[in-house]
Amino acid sequence: MQKIIHVDNSAFFRKVVKNFLTERGFLIENYSQGGDALDLICCGQVSLVLTGLSFSDMDGEVFIQKALEYVPELPIIAITSTQDQELEERLYDLGIKGRVLKSGAWKEQLIPMLNRFLSY
Repeated sequence: MQKIIHVDNSAFFRKVVKNFLTERGFLIENYSQGGDALDLICCGQVSLVLTGLSFSDMDGEVFIQKALEYVPELPIIAITSTQDQELEERLYDLGIKGRVLKSGAWKEQLIPMLNRFLSY
């Protein structure tokens, strides 16, 4: 089974996402810090990354850049709380494959994105 990791500074949101995806048959692991997630990514054991943009150990944009240095084709979906157009452009320029707003209909948007990048 393919592994998804979710990196976010909010323990509550990590739990909500994990419960939602686990109930739908996805294998997901949570991380609160980018460095811990990068340790797993560099070993090639991750199929897709869901990420916020703020961690205690690094900036989310730096995390995305480093993750894609390790695995250039790794699908990364940013789950953000801001609708900032400049931020969205920077994230796509870094190489993310999708973006979902926490305050929006993220559940409805996330599943089609996951299905597009993962084959179960």
